[in-house]
Amino acid sequence: MENPALSHPRGDLTDTQARHPLLTHAETDAGAGIGVDADHSSIADAKKSRPVRLFFYRLDCDADISLAEAEGCLSADERLRAEDFVCTRSRHRYVRGRGYLRRILARQLHLAPESLRLLTHGNGRPYLAGSTLSFNVSHSGDLAICALSQSLSVAVDLELHQQGLWPDFNSREQPAFDGDALLRMVFSKAERQLLLAASDRERRRLFFEFWTAKEALMKLTGRGLSLAPDSIELFCSGSRPRGFSRPQIQDLRLHKIDCGPLIGPAASCHLVTLPARMAGSAQTSLDIAEKLG
Repeated sequence: MENPALSHPRGDLTDTQARHPLLTHAETDAGAGIGVDADHSSIADAKKSRPVRLFFYRLDCDADISLAEAEGCLSADERLRAEDFVCTRSRHRYVRGRGYLRRILARQLHLAPESLRLLTHGNGRPYLAGSTLSFNVSHSGDLAICALSQSLSVAVDLELHQQGLWPDFNSREQPAFDGDALLRMVFSKAERQLLLAASDRERRRLFFEFWTAKEALMKLTGRGLSLAPDSIELFCSGSRPRGFSRPQIQDLRLHKIDCGPLIGPAASCHLVTLPARMAGSAQTSLDIAEKLG
């Protein structure tokens, strides 16, 4: 069953966000805040005294952006890349995702979406030519999230729990979680102990919580999956990720995004932030990766 909050047609982006409890905070008149836990303050953008902004959108329907509108936002290179997709659904997801990203960025900069120059640093991390705006996108299934900030380097990871190796949580025929080899490859000894001490169902949830926290940092470095996930160790309070024991980088912050109001409980999402003065270049991101070994 569709979540009404997700299927509502989008008009102005900031007006839509102000209606969603996940995306509202102290400055609803200035646009979206960020859904962080009660023990975190709003993640303030120091240059404009505005929080990091989050945008959730769908990729399999026209609720957030029509396929035709999205195609009109793309660059010539992006249109060529879209033609390379063999699977129609994958092609449409790419077009909507890229088009919506361009529309978000264009509205922040008061430019035409098709005029933006989206490039990548040598480490593969995307950036917007001629702008200090930091952005990062993650998608899982037909859902996507984009994080933006002017003064913080941001990276986000979203994962739906009901994909891939794990079937519907509500199914009585669901097999037990069988991923010992995967756990050893991805997690530290302390993290594996927390996972293995949990029930099968709780272990699945924790797996995605731990994974999204790690992948968000992997994305911040620009190295993504080429960086061994077990080189990152989470600092956990109870079984919940609160930060990073390794690497220890000043002002590096981990934030859990509560997706429940929009997506439901079977999803995990984490955001990692670092002041732009420390992560404003590709070389800085590579230096972080080197600390991870």
